[in-house]
Amino acid sequence: DEYGTPLPGVSVNLADKVIYTDEEGHFSLSNPVVSGNRYVIKFEKEDYFDFLYSKEVDDTTGVLIVMSRYGNSDYTRQVRFSAMDGVTVNVRGMIVDIPGEGLVREDGSLYEGEVLMNVLYLNPEEKNFRQMMPGGDLLAIRSNQDTTSLISYGMVNVIMKDDKGGKLQLREGAPAELSYPIPPSLLSIAKD
Repeated sequence: DEYGTPLPGVSVNLADKVIYTDEEGHFSLSNPVVSGNRYVIKFEKEDYFDFLYSKEVDDTTGVLIVMSRYGNSDYTRQVRFSAMDGVTVNVRGMIVDIPGEGLVREDGSLYEGEVLMNVLYLNPEEKNFRQMMPGGDLLAIRSNQDTTSLISYGMVNVIMKDDKGGKLQLREGAPAELSYPIPPSLLSIAKD
């Protein structure tokens, strides 16, 4: 986790395989079936934000993954609010504004009850950003098919659940607003 504590029992999912981390938080995958030239690995643990990681199949080096627990920390906020009222949450200057009467259940029906929302904000200037950043190397393909790496100004993960633990999402026509501070070290890039 973000405090350096090993996480046993993390579900590690890659294509046709599911294994779990050991008591030290370690895992090893042997001969997984993948399509293309990249692994996409999903890490899951109850009460933690899911984590996706991607890397080239030929890259056999180990990786350090840092998962964040739901709750309140330097990186996270957990709030309860009425779906009818909406909420504004601030995590170190990154603001998430959820509109009132703006959430629906998975079946599309309007949700009017209490919401449990967990927010994770990753600032690229933080020391653990690379280990906490989902996606791995942020590889992208340009329109001319060349590859490049993206530059991140920050990332946010917002998980909203109803009073029974079901997933909630924004109602069509009720957008949320997200505001990110531009990290000082990236101001010159942002102006280009």
